[in-house]
Amino acid sequence: MSEQSSVSAHASYANLNDPVGDVLVKAATHLDHGRLQEAAEELNRVRYAGANDLRLHLLGTRLAEVAGNAQMAEISAKRALAISPDNVTARIDWAVCLLRNGDTAAAAEIATSVFNDPRSRQSYSVLERVATVANNVGNLDLAADCLAAAHKTWPSDNRVALAIAENFRARGMNDQALPFCDLVISRSPNLEDALAIRASLRRQSNDLAGAAQDYAQLVKLQPDNSTYQYLLALSSGKAPETQPTDMITSIFDSYADRFDAHLLTSLGYRAPEWAARHISQFSPKRNAAILDLGCGTGLLGFCLGRWNTPLVGVDLSLPMMQRAERWNIYGRFHQADLNDVLRDTEAAQFDVIAALDVFIYVGRLESPMSHIARVLRPGGIALFTFEETTESEGHFAARASARYAMSEAYVRETLEGVGLEITELKRDRIRTEGGNDLAGLFVVAKRNRVDA
Repeated sequence: MSEQSSVSAHASYANLNDPVGDVLVKAATHLDHGRLQEAAEELNRVRYAGANDLRLHLLGTRLAEVAGNAQMAEISAKRALAISPDNVTARIDWAVCLLRNGDTAAAAEIATSVFNDPRSRQSYSVLERVATVANNVGNLDLAADCLAAAHKTWPSDNRVALAIAENFRARGMNDQALPFCDLVISRSPNLEDALAIRASLRRQSNDLAGAAQDYAQLVKLQPDNSTYQYLLALSSGKAPETQPTDMITSIFDSYADRFDAHLLTSLGYRAPEWAARHISQFSPKRNAAILDLGCGTGLLGFCLGRWNTPLVGVDLSLPMMQRAERWNIYGRFHQADLNDVLRDTEAAQFDVIAALDVFIYVGRLESPMSHIARVLRPGGIALFTFEETTESEGHFAARASARYAMSEAYVRETLEGVGLEITELKRDRIRTEGGNDLAGLFVVAKRNRVDA
């Protein structure tokens, strides 16, 4: 957006003889162009004169959210709602705050009421935020209705078309999503978001040639992007040995708020419960030193309950670990690649090491398993889950889903080679995907040898 068009877009902030509005136009323009400090300075100029001005607090909420200041966003949103309880923007801003604080029921109720208010149809940003809340509480139908309303009003807006494509994808309706991507790319052939979404849809639909074509274009646009390089290789039939850490971090940073509900409810994920049972049996005094690799939102800690020795969590995603803190079970976190943490950890430090649904992203087992064996104390146990390869995939496969699968033979050979004795290996549903059960290996191994 140019400086002039940005000013025009915010003309509603100002009227004749409205000095507060004039300042808000400047602040909004700074915000549009990423000048957060300048925007904050403009808002501070009118914080007294505009103390009861709804516009000031709505813009203050937006600035705080862009700046990542959740506490200030909540203060501004609450003030805006107090000034104008019926304002649709103030109401949906407050719903976003409730969602962030975990009050999904109240957030969903407000989002539904805002959507049912005809005034919501006058603002794309309001409809977009209603759809965001709806997506995060799992109401994909409400999100779809919001986006359909937005598309009816703004049919040429690429943001709306891409949001519709994302909504269809979230509902497993890839065939309906693709035409909206095609529409946007026909208008803007080098639009990165559109190419990335279409490439992902094509890969999920097993159109690897089409996906490779899109990823090749993305690599041209972003030659240093390791995620696009990885996905291009994967779509071209190659099997990279590990995922780029930036790719893993990006996935889970954006997933943190809805991770627990989606994994446990939609996907039927039960690995943390399984691991917690084994750990509790191994350490009836509940005092084993536990290293949780790929701890995510701390579901293992939650399933364990009160533990006498604080757990240590490792994850690439800071938002995921911030959610894990709420259980008050983890004593320390490392935001780092698990290979780096293991490499830097002294020998025989932990009684238990868990890596649940971790190697589906990490890839090859040889290096991390050798360090896990070294870091485990003699007699300690390690717990893993893996996606299992089919016969045609062989012993190690990089799947079109961008996750890795391993054979039982490969897992056994690797673990036994580093001194980990498998005491339990069972096949079971690891999660549900696309309505189908996904086969997995649940493995418990014991550290016997001191000299591995």
